[in-house]
Amino acid sequence: MYEEGDSATVTGPQAVAAHRLVQESLTNTIKHANATHVSVRLRYTSAAVTVEVIDDGHGATVPAEGHGLTGMRERVTTLGGTLGIEGSGGFAVRASIPLGT
Repeated sequence: MYEEGDSATVTGPQAVAAHRLVQESLTNTIKHANATHVSVRLRYTSAAVTVEVIDDGHGATVPAEGHGLTGMRERVTTLGGTLGIEGSGGFAVRASIPLGT
């Protein structure tokens, strides 16, 4: 896991959302990806927390929006953030969650 910035800048709801994104992404990697490597990156700025979880598993050309991915999307968009999911040549989840001003 790689962290950049000061995690103290992240408030309660954003911290919980980032934690749940990492948790669900790693769960999906273990259950579905048959991966040999996964990287987790968290970046904290005064404006946002970004989360990136990438594995080298088999991925999916069209990722299925199951309960886990749907829940991640809802959690991020409720906080005004964005979520990107890529499934080609592994699987990647990238989110940016703005911090309250």
